[in-house]
Amino acid sequence: MDIDPSSAPTSRANDAKPSPAAVQQTQTTSTASVESTRNPVSASTQAVTAKTAPRTGAKPTAPPRPKLPPPIFLRKGANFLQISADCTRLRINYSKAVRTADDGIKIHCPDVETFRSLNKYLVDFKVQFHTYALEEERKLKAVIRGIPTDFPVDEIQADLCGQGFLCTRCTDFAAETAHHYG
Repeated sequence: MDIDPSSAPTSRANDAKPSPAAVQQTQTTSTASVESTRNPVSASTQAVTAKTAPRTGAKPTAPPRPKLPPPIFLRKGANFLQISADCTRLRINYSKAVRTADDGIKIHCPDVETFRSLNKYLVDFKVQFHTYALEEERKLKAVIRGIPTDFPVDEIQADLCGQGFLCTRCTDFAAETAHHYG
């Protein structure tokens, strides 16, 4: 049974004129339902897709932090008050100094330049301290296995130098161990 909406009785609520925004919304809804029958993607699917689209203003990830230099350990007899005053005067800005269990002081540097300048100061003023080598200054040691023992060591060293490695020392480990323990 079909009902004709024009023949329905009107009430006082329907006598009021709709606002222009309501007319605009009604026209948009009716157009969207007509378009949804033409296109396979419905209007509700389009709205959901727009909500789940990635944000363009998302924060970029931070670059990885550079590796900090090793700490410097001042020995028990070091005059930290004098060293700290000299570091301030020389603008050597270490980030943190902590007392250790053996009455020494552990100094952390924020970067390699500060580490080198503090290290140079301590050496120049003959302060007793201990630290480790920077990672880029450590020597790379390698053991190459599977090479016949009758292969000349000079040729191995020349080949490594030809490949771009700085080969400071090349030895025959088997011959050394036989000499020491033989």
